[in-house]
Amino acid sequence: MRILPLDPAGNEADCALMLPCLEQNLHESYGDYPVLGSQHLRFWCSSSHDRDSVTFGALDDGAAGDRLSGYVTVNLSKLENLDLAEALIMATPDGEAGAEVVRLLLDHARRYAGEQGRRRLSTGQPESAAARYAAVRAGRPTFTSMRVTLDLREAARERSEQFAAWAAPSIKNERYRLVRWVNRCPDEFAEAYVRALASMDDAPTEDKVLEPLMLEVDRLRSDEQLLSSHDVREHVVVAVTADGVIGGFTSFAAYPEHLGAMETWGTGVIAEHRGRGLGLRLKADAISWMFGQYPQAGWVHTFNNHGNAHMLAVNEKLGFRPTNREQSFEFDC
Repeated sequence: MRILPLDPAGNEADCALMLPCLEQNLHESYGDYPVLGSQHLRFWCSSSHDRDSVTFGALDDGAAGDRLSGYVTVNLSKLENLDLAEALIMATPDGEAGAEVVRLLLDHARRYAGEQGRRRLSTGQPESAAARYAAVRAGRPTFTSMRVTLDLREAARERSEQFAAWAAPSIKNERYRLVRWVNRCPDEFAEAYVRALASMDDAPTEDKVLEPLMLEVDRLRSDEQLLSSHDVREHVVVAVTADGVIGGFTSFAAYPEHLGAMETWGTGVIAEHRGRGLGLRLKADAISWMFGQYPQAGWVHTFNNHGNAHMLAVNEKLGFRPTNREQSFEFDC
């Protein structure tokens, strides 16, 4: 077994080599949920202004040509959490062979992270294929997230008017208007949006120790440029007061090469604006946007910490249903 660097973001052959491994793991975890595919893989394996991303593949020596048994992508933040590396491990073989591939990739990721000056490596796995990922589960458990999904076909057919009603102003939140954009935040809202994004810092993190993001407009603009360079479309909805304060936001992503499913990326309400039903209103408006903009989309999913009772309740009211849990584990480097 050889461990070699791969570049799925810049090399189509490497991306094609890795894609079957990603697809197998997602099918095991997500069932019939549409696999997001190559565009998703290229984007999430890309380095950026604030993150270095490197991928290593485990290739079978005995195969005729290159046969990938698994890969690990290691992400290193450049601006905060400089003691931490985060890794995603995927492997294909079953039984002992798969467990050995995961162990080799985990060991390689820990060594690499240590060489880059990181003291901790965090990696997460869904509950499926537990035997294959036994080496990952030997780490310190730090975080558990719930994955929930909404069948957009059913929602659009039976409940579209209800989503529009939830998205309309109520007595509690009528002083807010909803503003939408794709990828680039209007200049007039940029500073307020950066402040609103910081509202995610008080979301539950359990035992996963994280420094807050160093948010600023320049960083926001760089993130937006990265999205556009990969043709990934982030749709943002914000709730704005008359004096330009953003009380809350939500966003979802569409990958034009794979429009069968959407991803909700983040929802946050600033502390002093909570208790007014903004979370429900924002997410309902985003789903209504999906109905109109992407009629071919069948599903949307999102992840929340299992202790985030408020957001889980909002998702349940909207019709999201729990599908599986994913756990994060941490290792010393």
